[in-house]
Amino acid sequence: MRIVFYSASTSAHSNSSTKTTYQPFRADTWDEMDRLYPDCEFVVAGPLNGSYIFDVADGEICKKPEKVKYVLLESGMSAEDTAELIAQQRPDIAVAIASGAVPFDWVPIKTALIAEELQKRGIATIFAYEDGNTKEIEITKELTNERIPTGGYSNSPKTEDDTNIWLPFFLLLLSVGGIAGIIWYTKRKNHD
Repeated sequence: MRIVFYSASTSAHSNSSTKTTYQPFRADTWDEMDRLYPDCEFVVAGPLNGSYIFDVADGEICKKPEKVKYVLLESGMSAEDTAELIAQQRPDIAVAIASGAVPFDWVPIKTALIAEELQKRGIATIFAYEDGNTKEIEITKELTNERIPTGGYSNSPKTEDDTNIWLPFFLLLLSVGGIAGIIWYTKRKNHD
């Protein structure tokens, strides 16, 4: 079975300034997968810059696996072109590697569009976040000319901490007032 792992993750940084190496090296991880599943042939496809599936230093891959093939995708490739390049690898299945992280929440969307293009070409795909919690991604393509409601929206992350933020400020103000009162009273008493 031929399996292609692909990623659409990129970075705005130039290749020369980006260094992503891991311990153990990603190449060693791919070699270990190849060793554990000898009946499978693996291909890893992704862009060089900002990709988290290759070991990159000084604008190039610094370590490659022994048997796993690497296919470099150009940054900014369309989903259609990316799917075509992946399809040229003749995979039995394509597995997306996506990590949706703010402010790069568009990465899973692009990865899903690539999966959709691969499915149109008859290639089975698996698309899930790295942490495995997301079982299925569904994208509904519906365009409207309506303004998105902004009421109740907050850019603050949800922390499940419901501490009243005004209580510490009130206590601080009360403490400062108390200290100021003590200083004022002491100075007034010393003058008398």
